[in-house]
Amino acid sequence: MVSILGKAKLGEILVWMGYVRPCDLETALLIQNQCPNLIGETLICQGYITRSQLEEALDTQAQAHYVDLIEHQSTVIIESDNNRWDYMRHGCIPWRKDPHELTIATSRYTPAIKHWAEKCFSVRRRIRFVLARPQHIFENLRMSYAKADIQHAVSHLTTHHQEFSFYAWYHQPGGWIGHHSMLLMCVFTSLIIFFLLFPCGIFFFFLAVMNVFYLVMLGSKLYLMLKRNQTMKAMPIAPSLLTSNKPSSASPSHPPLSVSLIIPLRDEAAIIPQLLRNLQTIDFPLSHLQILIPVEADDASTIEALHNHLLPPHIIPLYVPPSIPRTKGKACNFALHYVIHDLVGIFDADDLIDPQHLNRVVMQFAQEPTITAAIQCRLNYYNAQQNWLTRMFSLEYTLWFDYLLPGLWHAKAPIPLGGSSNFFRTMVLREIGAWDPYNVTEDADIGVRLARLGYRTALSKTLTLEEAPLHLRTWLKQRSRWIKGHLQTYLVHMQSPDILFHHLGFKGFLWLNLFIGLPCIGHMMVPILWLAGIGYPMLSHLFHFPDLPLVLHRLTVAVLGIGLILQAFMAWCAHPPRHIKDYLAIITFPFYWLLHAIAAFIAFIELIHRPFHWNKTPHAGCRTFIESKRKT
Repeated sequence: MVSILGKAKLGEILVWMGYVRPCDLETALLIQNQCPNLIGETLICQGYITRSQLEEALDTQAQAHYVDLIEHQSTVIIESDNNRWDYMRHGCIPWRKDPHELTIATSRYTPAIKHWAEKCFSVRRRIRFVLARPQHIFENLRMSYAKADIQHAVSHLTTHHQEFSFYAWYHQPGGWIGHHSMLLMCVFTSLIIFFLLFPCGIFFFFLAVMNVFYLVMLGSKLYLMLKRNQTMKAMPIAPSLLTSNKPSSASPSHPPLSVSLIIPLRDEAAIIPQLLRNLQTIDFPLSHLQILIPVEADDASTIEALHNHLLPPHIIPLYVPPSIPRTKGKACNFALHYVIHDLVGIFDADDLIDPQHLNRVVMQFAQEPTITAAIQCRLNYYNAQQNWLTRMFSLEYTLWFDYLLPGLWHAKAPIPLGGSSNFFRTMVLREIGAWDPYNVTEDADIGVRLARLGYRTALSKTLTLEEAPLHLRTWLKQRSRWIKGHLQTYLVHMQSPDILFHHLGFKGFLWLNLFIGLPCIGHMMVPILWLAGIGYPMLSHLFHFPDLPLVLHRLTVAVLGIGLILQAFMAWCAHPPRHIKDYLAIITFPFYWLLHAIAAFIAFIELIHRPFHWNKTPHAGCRTFIESKRKT
């Protein structure tokens, strides 16, 4: 016989049920000590709970005993997932079973749970309830479904949406090269013949092409920037959402949308305290909020750091069974099985989330048409002034999220989502196959996929701050992963250009090539153009190379000059200078893009040798933030 650990206190039950925050309960207990009263009445007087919530908690306390599901796990074998959604929605799991009685562990005892249990099980046996922590219930559910869930997380897109899977593209019969062998053979043979006949001509030809491509790449970004003001005025975001400090409200006929957040962790033990403090500041009804934290099951340090904190009931760790690939997309897919709310939001461990962030997103989704399946919020860095590299990165993010993405939105082009602070309608996310676990920028890929399937992505002005890499080595690893992921996204969606054109139309097809495909190659063009424009005359004199045609040399120098001016202009627009440091940042910003060439070469090598490898970005967390503040 398993021991029952006794009755739970009313305050604990209210916290488990998500009706009261732990800090609010502590405040109520202090008030109760000064002015003796029942804790339930004190909570009502302080406006923390309603009378109906108190009655529900009292009923739960009266009906159920508390058990520890970690020490005394469920012994009921769940043979199918027919009732899985009900288990998660009601926060319960079958715990003990004999021929005459079924005991169900639940985090709350409500009439809805009682009615559901009687309808499903009472025909066969008597129903009894015990009370357990929500995290323990989800952990028992995870253990029951883990094998099927991880297999689904890894293989579902490849199996059911093969045309959108990078794994399927990479392993298609004969390989991609074999599939296009005739075309590649013709191109390669033509290049060899041309090179043998005109050894210098082929270099001059490609140099001219690179000049054109580089100008087109910069010109497209300038076009998007010029559209920015028109775009930001047209974006359907109510100005009140930017200043309101009150939670969203809805009429009885339109209940507020509920939100599940997924925050994947990997080797993040040092940042756990900052993350949990930040999550506690979110101002959103706890009954409509779920926070899932998927962690690799063999990440002992992060799991230990989580165990060292008493987590509120709406924050639920999920231990992901170790498997290949070890990517963020796979972790998010695994967590998606446990999402119970209308919207899914993605954040990173280092994000500083605005307390009103969820309220604004929920209100915007309520105003958007149902065809809007995702919302991307703005991102930037809280340690932007740490050093030259972080200032450059912050400038780039300002350009990306405040200028270029709004320009794409105005052009009705696919929007490559950022890796954090984006939200989805849960039903749509499941319908399209969720994230690609083999794409190392699963966010950009899913943005393109949504556009191809007829959905729209909206933009939000709400800002989330995260941590910029401090060191060049860390930056190169992160940036090479991004470029590799954009290459993966481009290759997958361009494998059938005619179908892609049909899905996106001319403008969407054009912008996908200009904004995702061209920059991946364009980054590697920059050092070649610099070498041809500045270094080639010296090299030709030393090594007796043929001289560049005068027109081509002048064109290359002019293109480089235009590029420097345009990049400095874009940096000026993104962050108008106020101090000497700002002017220095704008002047040196064009040279920051030379670093992208190194990252692009690394990305191309990894695409061949380690296509599924995820370069993890380490985080220093609040320590970096404090140091940056001290410097300023």
